[in-house]
Amino acid sequence: MPGFLTNDAIIHAPETRTSSPISIPRNPETLQHVQIGNLYPCAEGAGYAGGIVSAAIDGMKCIDVLFLAINI
Repeated sequence: MPGFLTNDAIIHAPETRTSSPISIPRNPETLQHVQIGNLYPCAEGAGYAGGIVSAAIDGMKCIDVLFLAINI
């Protein structure tokens, strides 16, 4: 996937058509994956939202936590 799979990529977030029946585990404080650092599972595909609005809100929460971690 030219332009997507590179060593310079920050994040790749594919859009899905359905909500995930399972949740990808994440730390409730850092919102990072419990075993993979700097991976922020969020929104419907990760099982943390049930619609477009809740997915957007969860994505914003993950971005806020990420930027707080970078700026500290």
